[in-house]
Amino acid sequence: MTIKEHPILFNTEMVKAILEGGKTQTRRVIMAQTGEWKGKQPIDVLPLGLMKIPNEWVGLMQHDPNRGQVFKCRYGQPGDRLWVKETHYIDLPLRDNVLRAIFKDGSEKFTTGEYIANYCDVRGLKWRPSIFMPKWAARIWLEITKVRVEKLQEITEEDAKAEGCPSIMIRDINYQLIDGVIPTFWFEEKWDSLNTKRKVDLTTNLYTIYPYSWRANPWVWVIEFRKLDV
Repeated sequence: MTIKEHPILFNTEMVKAILEGGKTQTRRVIMAQTGEWKGKQPIDVLPLGLMKIPNEWVGLMQHDPNRGQVFKCRYGQPGDRLWVKETHYIDLPLRDNVLRAIFKDGSEKFTTGEYIANYCDVRGLKWRPSIFMPKWAARIWLEITKVRVEKLQEITEEDAKAEGCPSIMIRDINYQLIDGVIPTFWFEEKWDSLNTKRKVDLTTNLYTIYPYSWRANPWVWVIEFRKLDV
């Protein structure tokens, strides 16, 4: 089976969690894959073509014309690889036609050859958003180990930890949390900070429920991965 490679975006905080070994999962909204809302609107019903067995979803890549449209995970399947796009900047060509990518933690990656021409007009040094990072600059490669489907709010405490939640929790003798971070609450706040723009409706004093938000509870791909040594 051919191993496929797919890009995936992470912010600086999540990149740090991956590098430190604290993040081994990511959740991404399942978007409409056909019709007017393709790629623009999250699905609002269970994807056809997926079959449930205890605690897992299977059949992500199978085609069954009797069940309707089959949804495919755009980030790949178990065994595929992800190259992480992150905030960076590309340094001007150095001696011997060497380019340098620099990351926020001070790490660097170099390249030569065919990529030089694409960056010979770079002006100054400034941070570039992750979406613009070229593949040659990727310093983090991940292998997908598992893909499943669930509602966003079905996340467990253990899965929230695997999403990169800090593991600082202090409990009393009755095991009641008295200080620290509740993983699922942390994940809810982190998710909304990345996927919504909170706005209060002044007529009702209620938050607008955005289609990607925690309150909207969209269907998501749950992608489990391990960091590769490259």
